[in-house]
Amino acid sequence: MAPAKKTKRIAPRLKWLRGLLLSPLLLLTFVGVVATGSVCLIVPSFVQNLRAEEEYQFNLHNMRVNRPNEWVPGGLVDQVLQKSHQPQHVSLLEPGLSQEIAAAFAAHPWIESVERVQITGGRQIIAHLKYREPAAFIQTADGPVAVDANGVVLPLDDFSTSDHSRLPHIEGITSTPPQRAGEKWDDPVLQGSLMLAEALTPERDMHQHWQRFNLAAIVAPQVQHPQELLLHRLTYQLRTNGGSHIVWGHPPGGDDLEPTVEQKIGRLDQYLQRFGNFEQPRGPYQIDIRHFDAISLQPMPRTVR
Repeated sequence: MAPAKKTKRIAPRLKWLRGLLLSPLLLLTFVGVVATGSVCLIVPSFVQNLRAEEEYQFNLHNMRVNRPNEWVPGGLVDQVLQKSHQPQHVSLLEPGLSQEIAAAFAAHPWIESVERVQITGGRQIIAHLKYREPAAFIQTADGPVAVDANGVVLPLDDFSTSDHSRLPHIEGITSTPPQRAGEKWDDPVLQGSLMLAEALTPERDMHQHWQRFNLAAIVAPQVQHPQELLLHRLTYQLRTNGGSHIVWGHPPGGDDLEPTVEQKIGRLDQYLQRFGNFEQPRGPYQIDIRHFDAISLQPMPRTVR
């Protein structure tokens, strides 16, 4: 009689344990841990058998992402799914699902990196992303090209005509840009231009320096020999909307033998306070701010005006 009583006590416990193991919350938590790479586990066979269950089916268009910056176009999730050819419905228990979703987001030109893709116990997928921000428009023979601070090309169709006045412009880049958005434009002269653009628009603030100095573009130097492709040998200029050219000098990081960025900006501030703009008193001028002792001022050649 004793063994029979023992069996009756164990059966409810097994039933309770089985229900716990198969609960959606526990299963999705388990899969989420495996997907994030926190541990290395073999998915049990009973999980594999549940992939087709309706309660674990998920519409990928309902994925959530952290809030993009103002430049990222709407419909990001739909764009990612369309370009990656992911199916609309998937099982949340599918092995490698998080990695596949992360790879799909990483391929989008507005995504700088994928921090993690989370499958939650609430039957949701959340992608935590780092978004790219535009840093400048590069003027080319075929029109402007938008890039981020690292020189990665961004989709030009995602910018309106009014957006062109919200970013610095860079002229004089002679190398050929990548054909596809999301690829890096690998040019040391461009990188120096972007470093200068960042110094002149701190935290993407166009008013603080760029608009106050009435700047039209950064003019990149023309390089004749490969040995000139060093920061301390590249001399940049700033073109104003009034036609003056400010000889800025080396970009930030290559200006050890020149005044600092702060000192150069201070000199431009002093000039504005005295004359009101960079074309006064009888300009336009070539204004050289590279010297430690004084600002050099020369009339612009008529062919350059």
